[in-house]
Amino acid sequence: MMYGYRTKNSMRTKQAWRFSQIYGAKKTIESGVWLLILSLLGYVMEITETNALIIGVVLVIIFAIYPIYRTEKALKSRFPKRKR
Repeated sequence: MMYGYRTKNSMRTKQAWRFSQIYGAKKTIESGVWLLILSLLGYVMEITETNALIIGVVLVIIFAIYPIYRTEKALKSRFPKRKR
């Protein structure tokens, strides 16, 4: 069965696959925690509805990209491409 964090780099070797599943999951959880903290902070601050929507969408996009970026960066440093 092949599911989870699935990119060209993560599927290069079995070790890279295992590493990316664990590391990517941790970074996704980290993103979720930060998004939760920042959204709770939004309840305390007085922000207009429009600004809150814009900030919320931007944060969701950033925290959706963050785990992918960090996992790919970690894969490249931990499992460098072999020269042929």
